[in-house]
Amino acid sequence: MGGARSAANRMRASTRTGTSVFEFMQAIREKTDPVIREWVDSLTARNASAQEIADEIIRLTTPAGGSQDEAASQESMAQAMQDLLARDPNIDLLNLDDSSIWALIESFLGYEAFSRLYLDIGQVFEDATLSPRDRVTRMNEMRDYLKAEMSSQVESLREGISNATSGQLQSILQRALENTFAVYGGSI
Repeated sequence: MGGARSAANRMRASTRTGTSVFEFMQAIREKTDPVIREWVDSLTARNASAQEIADEIIRLTTPAGGSQDEAASQESMAQAMQDLLARDPNIDLLNLDDSSIWALIESFLGYEAFSRLYLDIGQVFEDATLSPRDRVTRMNEMRDYLKAEMSSQVESLREGISNATSGQLQSILQRALENTFAVYGGSI
């Protein structure tokens, strides 16, 4: 289906979304943008819950539309937000440090990679010889592996870059996807 580079290229919208979320989360924390500061103030004034804040962030940062890719992107970000909240239920989504933002983006891209890979090779899981339990187990193993590999790839690529530009972020995320998909070689 084109190999690792092709699969990663088909996910350019995901890397753009990841970059956008990273920059948005930093802007929320730093409150340098008056529009974002006003948005944060409105959430704070109405005492929005962590879930309401997460939903607003997803709404503002992921592509809106009805395509399969757009819906998958929204779902991937929702899952990544849930991972972040599960890891630390008291986390302040309006004041994330860079480490937490990176964790959010890594998780998002892990879910995105799983969605893309499932679309590309999902028929493998439709094999009648696999029991439903085995299908779910294999899918969960693949998802967990992709999340861990994506995290590892992003971590190694971002070393030494403290204040990445938008272009550097996009490049890091794109290369991490390509490196992660390389594992699946002939399958994609």
